[in-house]
Amino acid sequence: PVDCLSADCTHLIAAKPGTAKVSKANEMNIWVVHFNWVYQSVIEFGRRDELNYLDLREPTAISSFIPKYVHVQPQVFGQQVIEIENGSKDAPKIVSKHERFKLIKQQQRMRKMQLKQEQQQSKANNNHGVNGTTTK
Repeated sequence: PVDCLSADCTHLIAAKPGTAKVSKANEMNIWVVHFNWVYQSVIEFGRRDELNYLDLREPTAISSFIPKYVHVQPQVFGQQVIEIENGSKDAPKIVSKHERFKLIKQQQRMRKMQLKQEQQQSKANNNHGVNGTTTK
């Protein structure tokens, strides 16, 4: 039922789009991800990027290949869980869908500004000759 969604809910795991629950979760700005997101997160011992699992019509396939940069040894993962449970380590922060998209937009704006500055610098460099004289 749709009434199970609350402000405390961070993710809705779904298999198909267009359901009342999916619509309600989207209205509440809750991550709606395909259940392959959960499977891949378990395989890799860590939360995968939600952006790769938003498409419920054509979900991202599950892969047993784990790149070295995301590989976590089960013993290390288990120790991290114990440290979080006993309070000696903070749990990873779950970023809301709204916060994530806000951050992405901010990063895109920053990148556009960087590109603009690089273009202006390149243009300024091209307008000056070898001996420092301005060219037309």
